[in-house]
Amino acid sequence: MRLPRLRGLVTAAALAVTTLAVPTMTAAPASAETVAVNVAFAKDLDKRGTYGDYLSLTGAVKDAQGNGPLAGRVILQRLWLGSKTWKNVGVDTSPGFAYYPNYDKFNGNAYYRLAYTGGTYSSGSTTYTYPGKFSKPIKVVTGRKMGFKDLSAKRKRPTARVKITPDYRNKRTVLQRKKNGKWRTVQRPKTNNKGQTTFSMDGNRKGILYRLTAKGSKRYATTRIKIRARRY
Repeated sequence: MRLPRLRGLVTAAALAVTTLAVPTMTAAPASAETVAVNVAFAKDLDKRGTYGDYLSLTGAVKDAQGNGPLAGRVILQRLWLGSKTWKNVGVDTSPGFAYYPNYDKFNGNAYYRLAYTGGTYSSGSTTYTYPGKFSKPIKVVTGRKMGFKDLSAKRKRPTARVKITPDYRNKRTVLQRKKNGKWRTVQRPKTNNKGQTTFSMDGNRKGILYRLTAKGSKRYATTRIKIRARRY
Protein backbone atom coordinates (compact mmCIF):
# COMPACT_ATOMS: atom_id res chain seq x y z
CA MET A 1 0.00 0.00 0.00
CA ARG A 2 2.99 2.34 0.36
CA LEU A 3 4.03 2.07 -3.27
CA PRO A 4 1.09 4.05 -4.67
CA ARG A 5 1.85 6.86 -2.21
CA LEU A 6 5.47 7.00 -3.34
CA ARG A 7 4.38 7.08 -6.96
CA GLY A 8 2.00 9.91 -6.18
CA LEU A 9 4.72 11.91 -4.50
CA VAL A 10 7.16 11.37 -7.34
CA THR A 11 4.57 12.40 -9.89
CA ALA A 12 3.72 15.56 -7.98
CA ALA A 13 7.37 16.46 -7.63
CA ALA A 14 7.94 15.92 -11.34
CA LEU A 15 5.03 18.17 -12.22
CA ALA A 16 6.31 20.84 -9.91
CA VAL A 17 9.74 20.77 -11.53
CA THR A 18 8.22 20.90 -15.01
CA THR A 19 6.14 23.95 -14.11
CA LEU A 20 9.14 25.85 -12.73
CA ALA A 21 11.17 25.11 -15.86
CA VAL A 22 8.82 27.05 -18.24
CA PRO A 23 10.55 30.41 -19.12
CA THR A 24 8.65 33.71 -18.83
CA MET A 25 8.78 35.92 -22.05
CA THR A 26 8.67 39.75 -21.64
CA ALA A 27 8.26 42.31 -24.50
CA ALA A 28 11.12 44.74 -25.21
CA PRO A 29 10.28 48.30 -24.14
CA ALA A 30 9.13 50.60 -27.00
CA SER A 31 11.27 53.65 -27.84
CA ALA A 32 10.49 57.03 -29.43
CA GLU A 33 12.75 59.33 -31.40
CA THR A 34 12.23 62.88 -32.71
CA VAL A 35 13.98 63.58 -36.01
CA ALA A 36 14.83 67.21 -36.86
CA VAL A 37 14.34 68.15 -40.53
CA ASN A 38 15.14 71.01 -42.88
CA VAL A 39 12.62 72.26 -45.48
CA ALA A 40 13.91 74.16 -48.50
CA PHE A 41 13.31 74.96 -52.17
CA ALA A 42 15.80 73.82 -54.80
CA LYS A 43 18.56 76.36 -55.44
CA ASP A 44 18.35 76.40 -59.25
CA LEU A 45 14.74 77.58 -59.64
CA ASP A 46 13.77 80.07 -62.33
CA LYS A 47 12.11 82.77 -60.24
CA ARG A 48 11.65 85.43 -62.94
CA GLY A 49 9.36 85.04 -65.92
CA THR A 50 6.79 86.55 -68.27
CA TYR A 51 3.06 86.38 -67.66
CA GLY A 52 1.69 83.04 -68.86
CA ASP A 53 5.04 81.24 -68.98
CA TYR A 54 5.46 77.80 -67.41
CA LEU A 55 6.37 77.81 -63.71
CA SER A 56 7.83 74.77 -61.96
CA LEU A 57 8.82 74.70 -58.29
CA THR A 58 10.62 71.90 -56.45
CA GLY A 59 11.89 71.40 -52.93
CA ALA A 60 12.68 68.78 -50.32
CA VAL A 61 12.48 67.82 -46.66
CA LYS A 62 15.69 66.23 -45.34
CA ASP A 63 17.09 65.11 -41.99
CA ALA A 64 20.70 65.64 -40.88
CA GLN A 65 21.83 62.59 -42.87
CA GLY A 66 20.14 63.81 -46.04
CA ASN A 67 17.26 61.34 -45.88
CA GLY A 68 13.65 62.23 -46.54
CA PRO A 69 11.04 61.50 -43.85
CA LEU A 70 8.72 58.53 -44.28
CA ALA A 71 5.63 60.41 -43.14
CA GLY A 72 3.78 63.64 -43.83
CA ARG A 73 3.05 65.84 -46.85
CA VAL A 74 4.57 69.01 -48.30
CA ILE A 75 2.10 71.78 -49.18
CA LEU A 76 3.04 74.60 -51.56
CA GLN A 77 1.63 77.95 -50.41
CA ARG A 78 1.42 81.32 -52.20
CA LEU A 79 1.14 84.88 -50.90
CA TRP A 80 0.38 87.65 -53.40
CA LEU A 81 2.35 90.85 -52.88
CA GLY A 82 0.17 93.20 -50.88
CA SER A 83 -1.85 90.35 -49.35
CA LYS A 84 -1.65 88.89 -45.83
CA THR A 85 -3.15 85.47 -46.53
CA TRP A 86 -1.21 82.38 -47.58
CA LYS A 87 -3.14 80.06 -49.90
CA ASN A 88 -2.51 76.35 -50.54
CA VAL A 89 -1.85 75.85 -54.25
CA GLY A 90 -0.18 72.42 -54.45
CA VAL A 91 0.59 69.28 -52.43
CA ASP A 92 3.11 66.43 -52.67
CA THR A 93 3.03 63.24 -50.61
CA SER A 94 6.75 62.49 -51.08
CA PRO A 95 8.55 64.87 -48.69
CA GLY A 96 12.02 63.68 -49.75
CA PHE A 97 11.49 65.35 -53.15
CA ALA A 98 8.49 67.65 -53.51
CA TYR A 99 7.68 68.42 -57.15
CA TYR A 100 4.94 70.70 -58.46
CA PRO A 101 4.89 70.48 -62.28
CA ASN A 102 2.27 72.22 -64.41
CA TYR A 103 0.35 73.36 -61.36
CA ASP A 104 0.75 77.04 -62.09
CA LYS A 105 2.13 79.69 -64.43
CA PHE A 106 3.84 83.01 -63.94
CA ASN A 107 0.73 85.04 -63.19
CA GLY A 108 1.86 87.74 -60.79
CA ASN A 109 4.45 88.80 -58.22
CA ALA A 110 4.17 86.52 -55.20
CA TYR A 111 5.96 84.78 -52.36
CA TYR A 112 5.96 80.99 -52.15
CA ARG A 113 6.82 78.68 -49.26
CA LEU A 114 6.76 74.96 -48.45
CA ALA A 115 4.77 73.80 -45.42
CA TYR A 116 5.76 70.34 -44.17
CA THR A 117 2.92 68.81 -42.13
CA GLY A 118 5.12 66.51 -40.05
CA GLY A 119 4.13 62.97 -39.09
CA THR A 120 5.12 59.73 -37.36
CA TYR A 121 6.55 56.46 -38.65
CA SER A 122 7.06 53.20 -36.74
CA SER A 123 9.75 50.64 -37.47
CA GLY A 124 9.94 47.66 -35.15
CA SER A 125 9.66 48.92 -31.59
CA THR A 126 10.75 52.48 -32.46
CA THR A 127 8.43 55.34 -33.39
CA TYR A 128 9.99 58.26 -35.29
CA THR A 129 8.35 61.68 -35.04
CA TYR A 130 9.02 64.36 -37.68
CA PRO A 131 7.96 67.85 -36.52
CA GLY A 132 6.15 70.15 -38.96
CA LYS A 133 8.14 73.04 -40.40
CA PHE A 134 8.04 75.87 -42.98
CA SER A 135 10.69 76.68 -45.57
CA LYS A 136 12.04 80.18 -46.07
CA PRO A 137 9.82 82.03 -48.58
CA ILE A 138 11.06 82.76 -52.09
CA LYS A 139 9.91 85.65 -54.28
CA VAL A 140 8.68 84.94 -57.81
CA VAL A 141 8.64 87.98 -60.12
CA THR A 142 6.33 88.22 -63.14
CA GLY A 143 6.62 90.70 -65.99
CA ARG A 144 3.80 91.58 -68.37
CA LYS A 145 3.69 90.09 -71.85
CA MET A 146 4.62 92.54 -74.62
CA GLY A 147 3.59 91.43 -78.10
CA PHE A 148 5.40 93.23 -80.95
CA LYS A 149 4.29 93.83 -84.54
CA ASP A 150 6.25 95.70 -87.22
CA LEU A 151 4.05 98.10 -89.24
CA SER A 152 6.90 99.82 -91.10
CA ALA A 153 6.10 98.38 -94.54
CA LYS A 154 3.14 100.74 -94.99
CA ARG A 155 4.63 103.74 -93.21
CA LYS A 156 7.23 106.36 -94.10
CA ARG A 157 8.99 105.88 -90.75
CA PRO A 158 9.74 102.74 -88.73
CA THR A 159 6.50 102.01 -86.86
CA ALA A 160 5.64 99.42 -84.23
CA ARG A 161 2.55 98.21 -82.45
CA VAL A 162 2.98 96.71 -78.99
CA LYS A 163 0.25 94.95 -77.04
CA ILE A 164 0.79 94.79 -73.28
CA THR A 165 -1.07 92.22 -71.16
CA PRO A 166 -2.52 91.80 -68.66
CA ASP A 167 -4.11 94.87 -67.07
CA TYR A 168 -2.47 97.67 -69.04
CA ARG A 169 -5.41 99.39 -70.71
CA ASN A 170 -5.38 103.17 -71.19
CA LYS A 171 -2.02 103.64 -69.52
CA ARG A 172 1.15 105.50 -70.44
CA THR A 173 4.33 103.78 -71.57
CA VAL A 174 7.80 105.30 -71.94
CA LEU A 175 9.70 105.11 -75.25
CA GLN A 176 13.42 105.82 -74.92
CA ARG A 177 16.24 106.10 -77.43
CA LYS A 178 19.81 105.14 -76.65
CA LYS A 179 22.20 107.96 -77.45
CA ASN A 180 25.82 108.31 -76.35
CA GLY A 181 25.38 105.34 -74.04
CA LYS A 182 22.37 106.79 -72.20
CA TRP A 183 18.62 106.22 -72.48
CA ARG A 184 16.69 109.39 -73.31
CA THR A 185 12.90 109.63 -73.29
CA VAL A 186 11.44 110.61 -76.67
CA GLN A 187 7.75 109.67 -76.34
CA ARG A 188 5.13 108.55 -73.83
CA PRO A 189 2.70 106.52 -75.96
CA LYS A 190 -0.62 105.62 -74.35
CA THR A 191 -2.32 102.26 -74.74
CA ASN A 192 -5.94 101.90 -75.86
CA ASN A 193 -8.67 99.87 -74.17
CA LYS A 194 -7.10 96.70 -75.61
CA GLY A 195 -3.70 97.42 -74.10
CA GLN A 196 -2.20 98.31 -77.51
CA THR A 197 -0.05 101.28 -78.44
CA THR A 198 1.29 102.30 -81.87
CA PHE A 199 4.24 104.65 -82.39
CA SER A 200 6.76 105.71 -85.04
CA MET A 201 10.50 106.21 -84.59
CA ASP A 202 13.48 107.65 -86.41
CA GLY A 203 15.70 105.08 -88.05
CA ASN A 204 18.80 104.62 -90.21
CA ARG A 205 20.58 101.83 -92.05
CA LYS A 206 22.56 100.73 -89.01
CA GLY A 207 19.51 100.82 -86.77
CA ILE A 208 18.69 103.04 -83.82
CA LEU A 209 18.07 101.23 -80.54
CA TYR A 210 14.89 102.01 -78.58
CA ARG A 211 13.16 100.49 -75.60
CA LEU A 212 9.53 100.67 -74.51
CA THR A 213 8.76 100.43 -70.79
CA ALA A 214 5.52 99.44 -69.08
CA LYS A 215 5.47 100.61 -65.48
CA GLY A 216 5.25 97.96 -62.79
CA SER A 217 2.71 97.47 -59.99
CA LYS A 218 2.33 95.26 -56.93
CA ARG A 219 1.11 92.43 -59.16
CA TYR A 220 3.53 92.82 -62.09
CA ALA A 221 7.14 93.91 -62.45
CA THR A 222 8.30 96.75 -64.69
CA THR A 223 8.64 95.28 -68.18
CA ARG A 224 10.62 96.41 -71.22
CA ILE A 225 11.00 95.48 -74.86
CA LYS A 226 13.91 96.61 -77.06
CA ILE A 227 13.35 97.67 -80.67
CA ARG A 228 15.94 98.45 -83.36
CA ALA A 229 14.58 100.88 -85.95
CA ARG A 230 16.15 100.63 -89.42
CA ARG A 231 15.43 102.70 -92.48
CA TYR A 232 16.69 101.70 -95.92
